[in-house]
Amino acid sequence: MALGLLMAAMMLSTAPTTSQASAAAAAASSASATPVASTTVGSVQGFADEMVAAMQDRALVEGIAGAVKVVFDDIRGLDATKVRAALLPRVRRAVKSSDGPLSGGDAGPLTATVALSEEQGHIWAVVLVNGPGLLGPSTIVLKRHIDRELAVALGAVSRQSSGRFVLERVASLPSPISGHACPVLDVTLIDLDRDPAHADEVAVLSMCGVSLYRSDDGGIALVGGPYPLPARRWPRVELGWLVALGTPETGPLLWAATSAGHSVFVEATSGRVVEAPGERVPLRGVVGKDGPHALHWRYGAPGLSLPLVTPGGIDVVVSGLPNRIRDLARLPGDAWVFISDDGTLALRNQSGATDVLAPERVGDRLLAVDVDGDGESELVTTSSSSPGEADQLVVRRLSPNQDSSTVLLKSPLGGGSVVALAAGSLDYDSRLDVVIVEELSNGETMLWRLEHAP
Repeated sequence: MALGLLMAAMMLSTAPTTSQASAAAAAASSASATPVASTTVGSVQGFADEMVAAMQDRALVEGIAGAVKVVFDDIRGLDATKVRAALLPRVRRAVKSSDGPLSGGDAGPLTATVALSEEQGHIWAVVLVNGPGLLGPSTIVLKRHIDRELAVALGAVSRQSSGRFVLERVASLPSPISGHACPVLDVTLIDLDRDPAHADEVAVLSMCGVSLYRSDDGGIALVGGPYPLPARRWPRVELGWLVALGTPETGPLLWAATSAGHSVFVEATSGRVVEAPGERVPLRGVVGKDGPHALHWRYGAPGLSLPLVTPGGIDVVVSGLPNRIRDLARLPGDAWVFISDDGTLALRNQSGATDVLAPERVGDRLLAVDVDGDGESELVTTSSSSPGEADQLVVRRLSPNQDSSTVLLKSPLGGGSVVALAAGSLDYDSRLDVVIVEELSNGETMLWRLEHAP
């Protein structure tokens, strides 16, 4: 009996009171509600850590050690500014903080050159490590799926394009006058027989006039012209613009303008040349139901000037555009892409605000065409190059909100100077072709075709 009372007393002394139980429950609830610091590494940091870990592993295999300078060189399909702001500092910091034979350092002696690209929903990184102790560059390849964080932080476009861009050298373009050099100023595609089942002909504006070519059996042949322009004195800057016009009633028609002051209509079938509205340059990128709009021009000037002029001769004011530009194209939704007088590629959006689309300067000509058939236009330009340097063909994709662009393709072609761009159908398939004319250092004029292969 005494033992039973003793045990009961012990149980009562150790059992929690109601107030104690309530306090314990509140403490437990408070503890469960207290935020716990996440140990999850973000996608950008995770990609940086993965890249550095692969570099350290490769250094062990190659038997090299020392400070490595990390540089981002070629960035395609991503926003280069965002990549260098978000990913590059994290990679450099990860090198300094990681354990391994490589350490951070801006002076080297080792260099890790990183090329990044977006391809079908993945980011690819190709790292070339070079420096003392290596027989040659050591290559590291990494791939990571693009999640929402990477898409936002690095400017990866969420639209995925299946297929690839294919560049093909079509043929050497023969001079329209045998034994005589005729520098090409512009090119366009025109349907001479007005049969949509047939390929377009290539119309070329040169300093010798307007010539027509047809691509067939792996070559290209002159089929019309040259239709000479009126004699005029050429200025130091030799430029030209050529746009296809015409209706079923008038037949195929071309509007040619040059920096020498030409502004003429050329009947493609007969070669007849008649005067067109003077001091105006037609724009292939701004075409309405009545024909192309035009910009003003003055003799010898390398650029064009506002206001925009309708086919009926009415001036149109577009707010937000600079007064002087090199080329202009209109996108659906009242957005305007232009190349400014200093070579800046920019876009004026629907609200009138302007965004720069590329950190580097571009060439003189612009195409806004749907190359890959996804329903939205790509921007085709050339790079801005110094004398003696090869021009590069550049294809860009606009971001969803049209405030930046990413490079999808960049190619030096044959190492010459790109003098003209056009879009149409050069072969018998249903895909759009971009035609490029390149002048090589040996005097040869080469015709290239760019298309998207699904």
